[in-house]
Amino acid sequence: MAGCYIGPIDVYDTNSDPFFTTESIAPDGTVLTMTLDENWVWAIAEDDQEEPLEFYWVIDTLKIIENAEPVYVDNPNSYGSRIILTPEPEYDGRELRCTVRDVGGNRATLSWILEVPE
Repeated sequence: MAGCYIGPIDVYDTNSDPFFTTESIAPDGTVLTMTLDENWVWAIAEDDQEEPLEFYWVIDTLKIIENAEPVYVDNPNSYGSRIILTPEPEYDGRELRCTVRDVGGNRATLSWILEVPE
C-alpha cells in the first residue's frame, strides 16, 4: 500500500559563508611591514561548496589590486590568492583588504594594516 506524508518540510541552507584559514599570511588586523622591493601577500579561504571562490584585493580607497594570482592548495574546498606589493609611501598606515565570495554570494573579509618603513 502506498502512503503519503503530510506535514511541514524543513529546508536548510547548506551554503555556509566562506572563511579564511590560518594558512593566510597573518591574522586579521595584523600590521604587515613591507621590507622588500616585492612583498608577497596571500590569503587562503575554505568553503563548503566545491566551486572556486572569487578573491578581491583593495588598499583602502586608493587602489584596486588586479595582479592577483591563484595559489594551489591541497584541499578540494580550499582556494588561495596572492598579490605582490611594492612599498609605496602612500600605502603606509592604509588597510589592505581581501574579500572572498562564493557562488552563492556569501563572503568573508580579511584585512591588515600596511607599514612602509622610510
